Amino acid sequence: MQESGLKPNNGNYLVGFSAIFTPEEEREQLSFEYIDDLRSELNFDKANLN
Repeated sequence: MQESGLKPNNGNYLVGFSAIFTPEEEREQLSFEYIDDLRSELNFDKANLN
């Protein structure tokens, strides 16, 4: 996998995540059904960064 050279390397404002794409027939839910849980987890983590 080739990475872009355009990425900052410091700062407390940086957030990153990875995504693994799963074929539809292998998922437990449709893709849009994951959004509420994902949003809740991200908001919880963001609130607990300090």
